Amino acid sequence: MKVDIKRAIAYPFKDPDSTKKIVIGGAFFLIMYIIDFAVGFILGAAAPKSLTAQETKMFVQGIQGVVNIFIGIPLSAIPLGYIIQSSHNEIHDNPGLPEWDSMFYDYFIKGLKYIAINGIYTTCIAILAVIAVISTGLAQNKNLLFVFIPLIIIIFLLYSFISPFITSFYADNFSFKEAFNLKAIFSSISNVFSDYLIVTLVTIALWLIWLPINVILICTCIGAVVPAFLTFIIYLITVNLYAQLYKESK
Repeated sequence: MKVDIKRAIAYPFKDPDSTKKIVIGGAFFLIMYIIDFAVGFILGAAAPKSLTAQETKMFVQGIQGVVNIFIGIPLSAIPLGYIIQSSHNEIHDNPGLPEWDSMFYDYFIKGLKYIAINGIYTTCIAILAVIAVISTGLAQNKNLLFVFIPLIIIIFLLYSFISPFITSFYADNFSFKEAFNLKAIFSSISNVFSDYLIVTLVTIALWLIWLPINVILICTCIGAVVPAFLTFIIYLITVNLYAQLYKESK
């Protein structure tokens, strides 16, 4: 295997200014968590008493969704843009973490484009699901759902599987168009398929390790802020793994 897993895991920490850079990136995820928690708490307390528990929950989630669109997405775009830049640096053999100085707007634009790319893919899958439901209703044949539902699930799983290379294709030259070059994406994955499977398993393992740690830390007053920074670090590790693999696929 040509991908250096140890180097990817060490990548976020080898930069001389790694602590400062990780703190800045993680702070965005922390702010999003605080805003989401605060909005939920305030709305839960301010919800009309006449609402049932289920209606209150729907009310809170609805407002949180609006807040996420207007505040959460712009905030997340900045660290995501930084993560994409780190992938670009690895692809073009630039060592070390990217700099933050005067680059916030640049990362915001790159991150916003990345969010839009994923939004287009997921919207297309959602449209297919809606078409499947409507087609089932028009045909008045519920058995069609047993065909359409597995098909939609397979498409979603396939998208999830190739999404790391969608990220790498976009990160290479920040080309919006290249992120939708499915023929090239599948071709590149086929060139390194066995290693791609291994890296995917490593990525899944990292997030599975993160999950219980995240739960434990959130349940403690002292560690409640740590998961945001761990999330940022794992993103840096995983995009580095796939960036290395992307280079090999070429």
